[in-house]
Amino acid sequence: MFRFFSISAAVVLASHVQAQPPDPKKAIETKPVASFTGHQASISSILFTKDGSGIISACAKDVRNWDVATGKEQGAAQRLGNRVVALSADGKRLASVDRDDVVIADLASSKKLVSFDPQIKANGRFPFRSRVAAMAFSPDGKLLATAGSSERVGGRHGLPGGNVTLWDVATGQIVHRFDTLGTSASSVVFSADGSKVAAGTAGAGGELPAPAEAWIWDVAKGELIRAIASQEKSNYGQLVSISDIALSSDGKQLAMAVGTGGRGQPAGLITGDGSSSIRIFEVMSGKAVTELPGHTTRISRILYGSEGTIISAGYDRAIHIWNVKSGKANRSMAVPLNAVEALALSADHKRMAAGADTGDILVWELPK
Repeated sequence: MFRFFSISAAVVLASHVQAQPPDPKKAIETKPVASFTGHQASISSILFTKDGSGIISACAKDVRNWDVATGKEQGAAQRLGNRVVALSADGKRLASVDRDDVVIADLASSKKLVSFDPQIKANGRFPFRSRVAAMAFSPDGKLLATAGSSERVGGRHGLPGGNVTLWDVATGQIVHRFDTLGTSASSVVFSADGSKVAAGTAGAGGELPAPAEAWIWDVAKGELIRAIASQEKSNYGQLVSISDIALSSDGKQLAMAVGTGGRGQPAGLITGDGSSSIRIFEVMSGKAVTELPGHTTRISRILYGSEGTIISAGYDRAIHIWNVKSGKANRSMAVPLNAVEALALSADHKRMAAGADTGDILVWELPK
């Protein structure tokens, strides 16, 4: 069953207190407790096992299991050939894009459980191929969210619009489909209790720029809760994009990693002279809470930690652990990774893992 929801305008960035960026010279080199190598492509998904003793990591070519204590691989790697992958929170299921289909498989046996075509074809008036850019399992593993672009009429500036679809993992049937995003969805995440799902969009550059937006829906009702613009407007030629989003453990706050590209660039091209920051909003009101600058290049991953903290990582060889209330970085870590593409916390929040574009993985003990 399809459900379409729209809003007249997204909530824009309101007045807020901007935090001071941390001094990169004060970033501490912290020795990891474990490191893993073996992947032949950028790490796209990583998670700790429930007891924190193991790590499951996935890239476009394979899925691997690691023992944190010994640093050794457990069992043989499962071979993949897919560009987007996601792991369920219990580490039992893997979702991957196989050509045009999404395949959900049992991780232990590699048995295919269900597959489906995630694209709803339009009338072909636009020469853009729809695609899945991100996926996420619900915390209970019963739903899979796919996010990306749509071949639909009505996309801004002649570009394809965005969509988020919730699928029943057991049957591969559509539970809800949200097809009102103005530009392609770039990230998707569920709240910790599974009651909300949120997506960030890539925005649009060029002559008619549009800032990226974050959209939040009620999972049970299939209704839009709020759409929040990453900023009030974009300048001519500027591309403002959301690279990642996160919902707080209580579902009351949404954080977005926002990057801007240089002026005068064609749509879809981000240059290195832009800026990156984390912007935090109240979900229900759309009110801006604070902005956290600090990364000198693209922020690739953000997640909420314990006791009101946010962890962020990107392409500048730094990981920042922020106190949301104060707007200050409690800790800044210099990491020997070219570009962090995946982050994970253990269930007790005592360990953190980062996966790089080189396929390397590092694990650290977090301070109490």
